[in-house]
Amino acid sequence: IGQAHSLREAWARSGAVADKVEGEQGKTRADGGVSVRGGNGKVTLSYDAGYAKSLQSKGDLGGNDSFKKVVPQAAKASVVFYVDFNSKWRAGIANSMSSDPSSAKDFLVNTDPLEAFGMSSWSDAGTSHVLVKLTTD
Repeated sequence: IGQAHSLREAWARSGAVADKVEGEQGKTRADGGVSVRGGNGKVTLSYDAGYAKSLQSKGDLGGNDSFKKVVPQAAKASVVFYVDFNSKWRAGIANSMSSDPSSAKDFLVNTDPLEAFGMSSWSDAGTSHVLVKLTTD
């Protein structure tokens, strides 16, 4: 995507990439049931519009055990990507992958042992850090 100098610029660039992918697939995020919310310096995507809205406010995601396992530096992070495989995301991803039911079934079987995936990035004393973690149930 290139280097972005603000959240707004990063969102615009990521949106352009997502729009290109959507054009290639012939499906939009909305077609796949994904709710996108922006505001308060945050961008959230969720298969549950109410959950996406709640993440925009002061919430308790930081208290979630699986979140803490995969994003242990959340308080320092300027960027966080988190997927809870025990939530609606897993089924939503499976259903949006392909119209072939066997592909969705394979995805669900193969991801069943997964608990969470997290990616975070932060800067500490001039050193940039990126952490990617995957946990299993």
